[in-house]
Amino acid sequence: MYVTDRRAVRTAARALVLPIALAALAVAAPRAAAHTELDRSSPGANAELAGLPPRVTLTFSDAMTEEYAKVAVTSPDGKSAASGEPRVSGKTVTLALAPTSRAGRYMVGYRVVSADGHPVSGS
Repeated sequence: MYVTDRRAVRTAARALVLPIALAALAVAAPRAAAHTELDRSSPGANAELAGLPPRVTLTFSDAMTEEYAKVAVTSPDGKSAASGEPRVSGKTVTLALAPTSRAGRYMVGYRVVSADGHPVSGS
């Protein structure tokens, strides 16, 4: 009877491990899901402009640090359209653009580090 009781205890313990682990993950998930998001950009996605703007501005849901905020603007010929390095002010990252009048589709890409330390990227 003693062997049966030990097996029952082990089986019950194993059956409780998964629900307890899932509960712990559920409690921790809101903090882990707090990645930075791009709130808005200027110019906006898929905007059609008469000419190249002087800068691209990206505003995120969390404050940024200059060290971990990377932004690139690629011209239609695949070259960088940036003039200098990104500037950070709170939640806003700004990248000045070289005065180019070349028409075409420009791509803006970014890679930043969120408040929880995870890298977030997009275009």
